[in-house]
Amino acid sequence: MNSNIKYIIIGIIILIISFFIGRWTSPKETEIVKVTIPELSGKSPIIINPKPLIQFKDSLVYKDSLIITENPFNKELADKYINLESETERLKEYIKSIEVRKYKIPFENDTIKIVGNVEVQGELKSLNYDWMIKQKTLNIPIEIKKPTMNLLLGGSVSNSIELDKFNFNANVGIQRKNGDLILGSYGILDKSIQVGYLINLKL
Repeated sequence: MNSNIKYIIIGIIILIISFFIGRWTSPKETEIVKVTIPELSGKSPIIINPKPLIQFKDSLVYKDSLIITENPFNKELADKYINLESETERLKEYIKSIEVRKYKIPFENDTIKIVGNVEVQGELKSLNYDWMIKQKTLNIPIEIKKPTMNLLLGGSVSNSIELDKFNFNANVGIQRKNGDLILGSYGILDKSIQVGYLINLKL
């Protein structure tokens, strides 16, 4: 009887040591989950008559008068306008400079599409954007939580090589969440007890 207790204690010690070895060697398990972000679109507010940024003042001499502007201008075009011979030509150029023009300015990459709607009349009159964020699929790693343990029950038969020690065994196993298996076995005929620990190598 004392001998059996001794073996049980040794088995429990081996089981505890194996348990902690299993904890140290257990890897983290992650799973890649695909998440689809749907397409999203909209419009920006319309900006009316925005004020230009004053970079630096510029000037032009015309008929003994000094004309000063708040922003730089194209002096070549100004000289061309001054040198026009007829009033009709000057009027045409002036009307051209104050025409209402509308532009659509697109921009697109892998994630977004933007179209700028611009209206000018000598200066910027209005501006807004149509935008669309494209649908995207992301691969997100997620740590999978598995059951803390599974209880396994079963039976087996054993024998010696000489086939003279036949035995029935009642087996119990506890599978940890990392896949490791704690084993226990009781021999019904020879009253033997076995304990063990199997480590999941995840090959």
